[in-house]
Amino acid sequence: MTNPLGSLVLGAILSIIGGFFGQEYGSWRQQGRTRKLLCVLLTHEIHQMNRIVDKLIEAYERTNVAYNIYLAELGNARTSYDRNSDWIILFDEGLRQDIFDYFNKEQLTRGYLVNLNQAVGTTTPTPQYLVDEIRKQIQAFKEMRTLGEKILPRVSFKS
Repeated sequence: MTNPLGSLVLGAILSIIGGFFGQEYGSWRQQGRTRKLLCVLLTHEIHQMNRIVDKLIEAYERTNVAYNIYLAELGNARTSYDRNSDWIILFDEGLRQDIFDYFNKEQLTRGYLVNLNQAVGTTTPTPQYLVDEIRKQIQAFKEMRTLGEKILPRVSFKS
């Protein structure tokens, strides 16, 4: 005959273990859903930002002007990353670093180009050093775009 106290203790232990595994499984599923959502958002955002960079580069190569409208559009296009950057931890170390580098390069280059455009607007004729700096920043956008293209296949998820 089994001991009622032993059965009670065994039932309590099994209940605790079951609750723990249930909680862990739910957490694991939620993390997977969050990762998938983040992948979709980053994929969309990087595609959109690369298209804007393409327009900026095309306009610059035609006119030698880095139009502020494209720079403002770039700043507005990065909302998903800015709002969810903490969740980048769900990716492996190398991908996390590349994603950070992509968005950091965009922010720094965009800010510097806005400042250069302001300086260009206050000097006539435009000094050569400003023209050279703008050209360097356009090159930095080309490199950022290339990094974005390398990131895209790595943030895809398997359904």
